[in-house]
Amino acid sequence: MSFLGSTKKASDFTVSDILTMDSKDSIINSLSSIDPVQIPEGYIRPPASVAKVWKVFSPQPLTQEQLQDMFITWDSLSETRWLAYPIYRPPQRKTPPFILHNRLYYLNAVEWAASAMEMSAISARNVALLAHHRWHQQEGKVDQEDLHTRLRGEL
Repeated sequence: MSFLGSTKKASDFTVSDILTMDSKDSIINSLSSIDPVQIPEGYIRPPASVAKVWKVFSPQPLTQEQLQDMFITWDSLSETRWLAYPIYRPPQRKTPPFILHNRLYYLNAVEWAASAMEMSAISARNVALLAHHRWHQQEGKVDQEDLHTRLRGEL
């Protein structure tokens, strides 16, 4: 049986991406083979038995023994420490308000809960809408109860 629990021969194993959930038993978060950036017409992903580049994300650096369990052989190994899977916890204190004062907004109030470029982009959009609606005295468009449901499909 293989590292991933498959009984198939490596030549029959064509899966290229393995993603895991928060599992205390798993030593990896993801495992994937690298395909060409420009995929030519008619490209067929080679089976796992063919030499290729694999990318592994793991919460801790992998030991030689763990790598040997995962791969039969390898030509080279490159390790880069990367915070690709942040661990989110509820903020230790109350998040700051978006509205600090009349016409003064705190764009990154949500960063206390989760920090990412995407969160900043969403915050910027939300604050721009908030400022616009308040500038034009459209208070009915601020804090709408069904706004989240309507915007979910938009974002």
